[in-house]
Amino acid sequence: MVPKLKAETASGLLAEGAGLFADAGIFEARRRARQIVCLVGGVDPAALIAQPETPVSAEVAERCRDAFHRHAGGEPIARIAGTRAFWRHDFALSPETLEPRPETETLIDAVHDIVPDPTVSLAIADLGTGTGAIALSLLAEFDSAWALATDRSRVALLTARRNAAAIGVDRRVTLLCADWLAPLVGQFDVIVSNPPYIRTADLDGLPPIVRDHDPRAALDGGAEGLDAYRAIARDAARNLRPGGWLIVEIGEGMADGVLDLLKKHLTLRDTRLWSDLSGKTRVVGGRVR
Repeated sequence: MVPKLKAETASGLLAEGAGLFADAGIFEARRRARQIVCLVGGVDPAALIAQPETPVSAEVAERCRDAFHRHAGGEPIARIAGTRAFWRHDFALSPETLEPRPETETLIDAVHDIVPDPTVSLAIADLGTGTGAIALSLLAEFDSAWALATDRSRVALLTARRNAAAIGVDRRVTLLCADWLAPLVGQFDVIVSNPPYIRTADLDGLPPIVRDHDPRAALDGGAEGLDAYRAIARDAARNLRPGGWLIVEIGEGMADGVLDLLKKHLTLRDTRLWSDLSGKTRVVGGRVR
């Protein structure tokens, strides 16, 4: 049985969580405790600063205490809260969805780069959509766009449907249980994906916060980490309009290998690389003739 929290105010609760994390050697202990108090406890961030002595209920204290101990044990805060912020919205998570991360926002930047006019009508396909973070964020950015979002997990698609409704773009997205675009022949202006790209042999060496909480199917890219890219490039070859783009997230050091695959399966007239905020090449794209 976890001992009762002594904290009866928001600031006391924050201090207790920060102390627990500091003792556990967790980086940025106070910031993480603040996240839990706000996300899990429902305390307004502004109120936590302006009125730190605001009383908290026993229910809130108990909920935060449980979250503190779960996070100290290695569970990500987003998994505990059940949501993760991405681009301009919060996305609900489920056990069969990858937790969307800031570096994946580079995909949104890439589409903005190739289509700078947000009023343009676009047909978008998002392969392996998970929470729907990429497709739904693009629909929110491009008011005249329509998207097909595929995933092999029906549970993931239910999560994506929930997120689409919350964002208000559900009428412009079609969710399909499929392995990439395998069953389809369509015409898209942009195909995007954040596919699994970790080499199978490297999975056990991933940080526990990733290895133990993200679905393995969303991480395992096969022996070379390239299995998904081969399938996606083949599907894109028959589903991109002339002048359309295939844009994919990659792991560190994978740019040349992924571009070689794209060139093998697609007749390209242009290729580009995009870096994330840390300066690492995170996204590659090719434009078909």
